[in-house]
Amino acid sequence: MNLLASLGSLLLFSTAWVCTVDAKSAVGDRVLVLVPKLESAKHYSRFLGSLETRGFDLSVSTASNASVSLQIDGERTFDHAILLAPAAKKMGSGLTPRDFVRFVDDGGNLM
Repeated sequence: MNLLASLGSLLLFSTAWVCTVDAKSAVGDRVLVLVPKLESAKHYSRFLGSLETRGFDLSVSTASNASVSLQIDGERTFDHAILLAPAAKKMGSGLTPRDFVRFVDDGGNLM
């Protein structure tokens, strides 16, 4: 009986995982992708292409771009932010640590 319950739980978990992996976000489809240099986005082409295929609207920018902002007038400009520039020494003026915390607190996703 325990084996049957374990198999049922495994099947339920597997099904939920497969549906989640292929699902589009319920939060929204606007994604900010931050890279060290625009040319470096090509290194992530497979990953970024898979997001576009699933209907996400990607905005690729350098992490140091001063014109990029996560919020304007209290409204999120993106639903998700993907930071692919971990070694960036300076972020744009609208991308301070406090801005990232506020973004997440307001329901944005940060990866």
